[in-house]
Amino acid sequence: MLMLGQRDPPGPADRIVDDRLRLIFACCHPALDPGARVALTLRTLCGLSTAEIARSDREFAVTVPPREYELAARLLVQAVEADPSGRSRAALAEAAHRLGTELGSASRSRQDVPGRDVPGRDVPGQDVPGQDVLSALAQQGYEPDRDGDGVIRLRNCPFHQLAERHRELVCGMNLALVEGLVKGLGTGGWHPVLDSRPGHCCVAIGGDRP
Repeated sequence: MLMLGQRDPPGPADRIVDDRLRLIFACCHPALDPGARVALTLRTLCGLSTAEIARSDREFAVTVPPREYELAARLLVQAVEADPSGRSRAALAEAAHRLGTELGSASRSRQDVPGRDVPGRDVPGQDVPGQDVLSALAQQGYEPDRDGDGVIRLRNCPFHQLAERHRELVCGMNLALVEGLVKGLGTGGWHPVLDSRPGHCCVAIGGDRP
């Protein structure tokens, strides 16, 4: 029997009674991209349409915590260089080669799928020597190109900032990575070497000549 004056039992302590507050939490959930949070909040809570948000002359700033990946990389590189035994260098080269092999194998699997658009791939049906190597390098952020001798050279270095301060160590790591990449592709006849040239990455990939 319900007694007069009796109240409903209290809900869980974390229950949000305010619907608007619940919507705010949903729109600002950390699983969403920061830009998506802003647009979703403007649409859901402010009633703006997608077109109104897109043509708004107001700038919506989103602040995210800084990510010091380069600082962490510099610290790790310095720690490797400080190891007089050389074991850290060997471990770094081994890890780079292993990762390159995994990336090369994954790239080969993607290239084997008919009709899939793969970065760096030329017109389908063309038999371009080293095309699989060019494509795999492009997928990893390199800008590969072939010179007049058929050598694949890289117009950029993904590790440029680190290489400027720690050239020997970083170039050795880069070489091991590309060696693993070529191995993972299962493509014979291509040999990565250190061949530094102005405006290019320190690694070049030469092919066997007939």
